[in-house]
Amino acid sequence: MKKICMVVPYFGKLPQSFNFFLLSCAYNPDVDWLLLTDDDRPLPYPENVHCVVMSFDALRARFQTKFSFPLSLERPYKLRDYRPAYGFLLEEELRGYDFWGCCDVDMMFGDIGVFITEDMLSRYDQIGRMGHFSLYRNTPEINLLFTAAAGEEEPYRRIFTTEENCMFDEWGAPGIRDLFRQAGKPTCDLDCIADISPDDSYFRTAVFQPEKQRWSYGKENCMGCWDRGRAFLMWKKGSYWKNKEVLYLHFPKRNMEQEALTEDACYIIPDKFVSTEYSIERLYTICRNRQLWNKARWQKGREGLRERLAQNSASKR
Repeated sequence: MKKICMVVPYFGKLPQSFNFFLLSCAYNPDVDWLLLTDDDRPLPYPENVHCVVMSFDALRARFQTKFSFPLSLERPYKLRDYRPAYGFLLEEELRGYDFWGCCDVDMMFGDIGVFITEDMLSRYDQIGRMGHFSLYRNTPEINLLFTAAAGEEEPYRRIFTTEENCMFDEWGAPGIRDLFRQAGKPTCDLDCIADISPDDSYFRTAVFQPEKQRWSYGKENCMGCWDRGRAFLMWKKGSYWKNKEVLYLHFPKRNMEQEALTEDACYIIPDKFVSTEYSIERLYTICRNRQLWNKARWQKGREGLRERLAQNSASKR
């Protein structure tokens, strides 16, 4: 497999679920991760996860040396707009790799080599259009493609000088994928992922539709399973359980709790990693109850809002 390095800047205390992320990285020894963080705790890093302890200010100062104009980078979340430039900004660390990429830490990887094949890496210059996982061919031309002009402007100059989140790494207007398309560079989307919506107490999958600039939602009340380096999305259809093996399970903006695991396997239900010793039907009941509770709470909140609006309207008469 071609050499790949995933770049992950994270500033602040790493999330509670980070050990599960590291476990999934360990099961992909052919891929390296470069973690840039100010969290200096002695965590169980596998050999293929290289942690560089540094401050956010130090990273920002390093990025600034690469540009002749002042950058706007006051908070770590803005780094997502700089993701398409990591090949240029971190060229020393990425030297010797065939591809570099970006990912989040609120996720668990399955078997990357099953989904990111040698054929794909030979054919495409960019793989994956979402910020939580994307790959770029590590060549000087591709690493500078973020500087390309679009119409009469060079978008990166505007994006790098505003604190606004421009979604340059995903579906911004323009996004990095638009610049690849304009340059005639081959790209590939991924439909082998499980991206969980952060807007519900239960799990349901979400897919962004760039042509419509909106999200669509898929399977509701599902759960994840991770078993010794393989990741699965699970859902119930009638009286049967179905599953699909995926590249990764992504559960953003959730404070994931965890139980002590006796083996390298777990179920992933809303906001918790649990042992595979649990009955699937029992976990399904828990997930279903959370879904119904969430809908009931939303309906009650909507009714209360209507009552308050009616009272305010009456008091103004």
